[in-house]
Amino acid sequence: MAFLLHALLCIRSPHSYSQVLGFFSPCWGPDAKTTAFLLCRTAAYGLGTTAEKRSTLACHARSRGGRARHYVFALPHTDRPSRLATASRGSAAYPSVTAFTSLFSHFLSRGVDQSCRRASPGQQPLCSAMKVYLTFDVEIWCNGWDDLDGRFRSSLERYVYGRSRHGDYALPKTLEILDGNGLTGVFFVEPMFAARFGLEHLATIVGLIQPSGHDIQLHLHPEWTDEIRPLVFPGAIRKRQHLSHYTLAEQCTLIALGRKLLADAGAKIATAFRAGSFAANADTYRALNICGIRTDSSLNAVHPDSGLDLRGGIDFFHPVEIDNTLVLPMTVFRDGTGRLRPAQVGACSFAEIRMALESAAAIGVEHFVMLSHNFEMLKPDRSAPDAIVVRRFQNLCAYLAANRGRYQVSTLGEQPQITSQGAGTALPHAGLLATLERHGEQALRRVFARSRT
Repeated sequence: MAFLLHALLCIRSPHSYSQVLGFFSPCWGPDAKTTAFLLCRTAAYGLGTTAEKRSTLACHARSRGGRARHYVFALPHTDRPSRLATASRGSAAYPSVTAFTSLFSHFLSRGVDQSCRRASPGQQPLCSAMKVYLTFDVEIWCNGWDDLDGRFRSSLERYVYGRSRHGDYALPKTLEILDGNGLTGVFFVEPMFAARFGLEHLATIVGLIQPSGHDIQLHLHPEWTDEIRPLVFPGAIRKRQHLSHYTLAEQCTLIALGRKLLADAGAKIATAFRAGSFAANADTYRALNICGIRTDSSLNAVHPDSGLDLRGGIDFFHPVEIDNTLVLPMTVFRDGTGRLRPAQVGACSFAEIRMALESAAAIGVEHFVMLSHNFEMLKPDRSAPDAIVVRRFQNLCAYLAANRGRYQVSTLGEQPQITSQGAGTALPHAGLLATLERHGEQALRRVFARSRT
């Protein structure tokens, strides 16, 4: 990266700039590429500075609907005149490579919205706050289906509490971080295990989540169905992993049972749904309609089991109505290499999430759905905290709390309102450095995963 920035300072022709910027183009929108080109052209004329003097470059871009937005970029003062920055002389020159490398690296890592400010101080955003849903799939697993009775107690402790000498990093730490930042989460709770092991365990989960005002909704992993006695319905004697493997009548039965289990455990009546592994199909939406559930978040464009019989006919990237049910798909963005990436805490760097949020708000996205799990801040197969994911989640919550004017962290207790058609809208994106940061973090996580503490 340092070599690239140094080369950028040495080139002079627009063609050369286009080649360099083309390296980053998969992850930049038009405004970002325009701004970067202006910064590069300014650098080509030589950047210098004095202790006090600065010049600014105003960049005028058009937002959706043709409304003008004015961004002001603070640049080190130039030593010679150019078409892009007003010339002024300074007595002490700062090395241009150091100045521009710092500025350009800052721009790449923070994105357009973070590297600029409004031209009019105190000016309110032109668009309303984007709704952000911090959703958590809450599940209990016994690491296999053999010896369930012997494994259940330890599995419950890990998945609900995640106890270690560092603290309780499953649900308790998740709730602590949310509450500490004044944010409300949407907890899709899987209740079917309670039909096998007892309602009191599900009531414990509900008792942790609901008192702080968090939203509890229905999550369903039908793998538990054949473990329940008496049988939920005739023929429920073999394991079928996904909800899409069940008939319409069977899906209706399972959804109704899950909803009843949650209510019996003390939760409010569930009004929203997410299928386990996002494995909904067309019958799932017919079943939700029959059961009276009007909001769903089971579509995930990058999950191979999601909506297999709906692909090609349904928009997997934007809110859509299916059989009287409003579907808020999992938010997917383009990472710094142009690949599709789900907005999941354990699968993205914080920089990627932040830039995806900023990009989504800039292009007019109304609803941004994020995913985590009750065990996402734990190392695989044990209760020790994963420090990298913990820091990501802490940073995310702090960022959302500090930007309440831009992002409205919301629940699904009431059906969301859709005021615009999203089809055809560009996807949010993140920058290359943010994606490289994730690759570095994931490599460190693999190293730290071998640590037993």
